[in-house]
Parts: sequence; structure tokens; C-alpha cells
Amino acid sequence: MFFLHYTPVRGISVSFFRFFSASAPLQRSAGMIHDELTEGFTFPLQYMQHGCNTYIAKEMKKHCKKAVIETIGGINEPQMADLLIAEGGADLVGMSRSFIADPDWAEKVRCGREDEIRPCIRCLRCLNYSTIPGSGTGTSMCTVNPRRVFPHPLPPSYLLQPNKKVVVIGGGPAGMKAAVELSRKGHRVSIFEKAGTLGGRLYFSDYMEFKEDIRRYRDYLIRLVEKDEKITVYLNTEATRERIEQEAPDAVIVAIGAEPFVPPIEGREKANVIHSAEVFGMESQLGETVAIVGGGQVGCELAVHLKQFCKKIELIEAGEELMPDGYDTPEERYWTIFCMEHDFERSGRESASAPLSDKVTIRLNSKCVSIDDQGLSIVDAAGERQHIKADKVIMATGLKPDAEKKKIFKNTAYDVIYIGDCEKVGNILGTSSSAYRASFRI
Repeated sequence: MFFLHYTPVRGISVSFFRFFSASAPLQRSAGMIHDELTEGFTFPLQYMQHGCNTYIAKEMKKHCKKAVIETIGGINEPQMADLLIAEGGADLVGMSRSFIADPDWAEKVRCGREDEIRPCIRCLRCLNYSTIPGSGTGTSMCTVNPRRVFPHPLPPSYLLQPNKKVVVIGGGPAGMKAAVELSRKGHRVSIFEKAGTLGGRLYFSDYMEFKEDIRRYRDYLIRLVEKDEKITVYLNTEATRERIEQEAPDAVIVAIGAEPFVPPIEGREKANVIHSAEVFGMESQLGETVAIVGGGQVGCELAVHLKQFCKKIELIEAGEELMPDGYDTPEERYWTIFCMEHDFERSGRESASAPLSDKVTIRLNSKCVSIDDQGLSIVDAAGERQHIKADKVIMATGLKPDAEKKKIFKNTAYDVIYIGDCEKVGNILGTSSSAYRASFRI
């Protein structure tokens, strides 16, 4: 049992939980659930720094003699928890989402295996309930921990399978996840990756400051793959049909991803046109004004990212709303749009006072009809044609699986399974869950 007391601190409601016991500690929280402006601090998202609320626990320590539990603030790493206690900011550290992402979080720390902790990426999908096909009930899921979607652990199979030789084509998140799961089942795995590094399209996280959790998840997968003796990695190696047949595998996992898609718009071949997947690493060369075609999650997050490089951003969306693909993580959708429309700093502790940004102009119900050397032309909601000047036109128009490339690997083994974006373009949840399911089929 406990009572709850709210006190406004810097525009954020702070919760103090005191259990009805003389020796019980104080548990500190912040913000209010279902209040969008503060919920981002109650459950810190990618736009907040890790440990963004720890200053509250430190202040509580100055005014009370009871033990203080620091529970809210995206404290995902053991080093941060240790430092908080060592510096006197709290007596105990509690966390929830990290244990959903990896139930063995504490045991791995105790055993000195911190590099094997599966990182929480703070997407809040675990707090949003949905019906999982076949479960018959409403349940939540975890983006990086596919087992979280099952209401109960799967029973062990009574069919003994000999260790198999499996080839995984593609070293992106889907391919790496599949390799790790297959190795855990005792199979020998070879990964063929045409690039010089593992990670696939998650390389964008090296450039976007607020994607540090995605970067941690990518690096976690790379570490698991590189230290696993049953996994062999071939970098800078194109997986041709001939090469796969030479390996004579028992099964092939195809995780080749998808290719940038640009709709047939007049002028799309011009030098000032670039796909959103190709922006990272050349932000400083985009010019002062850019136009982003596509107001989905990728386009909106890109606008947030480019605010620090460009003076003016024109966001063009053919539909009537932004981020229709973001409703499965509504808090992240809200805060992406908020950070695009406001000058909000990750180190900030207030959201209500964040000023409106004058860098991003949002044009809904507007269709890009042509591109020229000076920018692009759109037809707006009223049916009027307008020309918008831009140094670069960025096509945030998604990815598309290469059907012909997928055919190359057909019948190269008894089991050929397609996973990740090459099967269905999606997100990290799609890569992790499809890879996990594939491992059960082999």
C-alpha cells in the first residue's frame, strides 16, 4: 500500500511513493501518465537523455533520511546505475523496461557479462497493448525481445534435430538476430555480408544523436555475432547462387533487406534529389533549404535531425496527417512531431515552455508532382499548384523489396526462409520477430 503526492518541479509533476512501513524507502517518479507533455519524462523516450530525471532523486536525498529509490529516467546501463549510487544520488536503482528487453539484465551484470545485455531502445511498445495473432488476448510486445509477445513460454520440441549448417545472407539486424538464435539451438551458421561491416541500414544511428539506443542495440548484436564460435562471418562477400550451393547448407536464411524506393515523379533523376537512406554522413552538404517528400516516421525523424544543419525544412505529405505509420507507438509519434514543431533540447527538463520552431514548414494534403533544379512543385489541398525552392529534395518514400534478387536464392537448400525487410518492409520489431520465428522453423 502507498500514498501518492504530486509536486510541480520545473513544470513536471513529481511523484513520491511511501509504503506504509517505518523502514520503507521512498520511490521517486516524475510526470503524469496520459499527459502527453510530461509522459515523455515518466517513461523517457529517445528524445530525452538517459537519466533525465535523476536530479529529482538527488534533491530528495538532501531533505529526507529514508532510502531513496531512483526508478525513472531511462537508466539502462549498469555504469550509470553504479555512478548514481556512488555519487549519493540514490540508495537503490529500479528499472522496468530494461528487464522487459532482457529478463537476465541483473544476472548478466552480476556475472560480468554486461556486453551481452539486450538493450531497451525506449520505444514504449511494451506499454501499448495490442492483440497478438493466435494469443486470443490483448498483450504487449517488446521490439527487441520477441519472446515478450508470447503469453507463455513455448514448450520444448520432442523432435530431436541434428545440428545443421545454415547460411544467413545479410548481416543487418534481421540476419544477425537469426544467426544468434540459430547458434543457441546448436546450429553452425555462416553470414555472408556484401558490405565491409555488420549492421545493415542501422548505420544511420551513428549520425542521429537521439538514436543512441538503436546504436546500442546494433552494437549488441554485432558483439554477440563476433564472439560466437559457431558463427562465421564473411564480409565484403556477395552471396551468389553459386557460392551458396558450394556451401551445401541445410537451410538458408535470406535477410537482404530492401532497396530505396522513389515514386515515378517527373525530375526524380536530377542531381539535387537524394533518398532519405543516403542522407547520413553528408548532412553538411545539403544546403540551407531542403524539402522532404514524405511525412511518415522516417521523414519526420529526419526533419528533427536536420534542424541542426539546415535553416529551412519543407515537409511535404500527401495525406491528411503526419506519421500514420507511428500509431503502434503513440508516445514516440507525439514526441517526434513535438520535437519537429518545437525547439526542444534533449537536455531540457521542460516541454510546455519549449518555443515553436520556425525551421520546419509542414504541408499536409500536398502532392509532389515534379522536381527541377531549383526545387519542386506541389499540388496543395485546394488543388493549387505551387513551386517550393530547395537546395536538395529528399525522398522519404520508403523501401521496397527486390523481388528479382530474392529469386536468386530459391531452392538453394531444403529450407529457404525470407526474413526482415526483404519479406515485408517494417521496423526493428519486424526484423527481430521474423528472425526469431525463422529459428524455430529450422
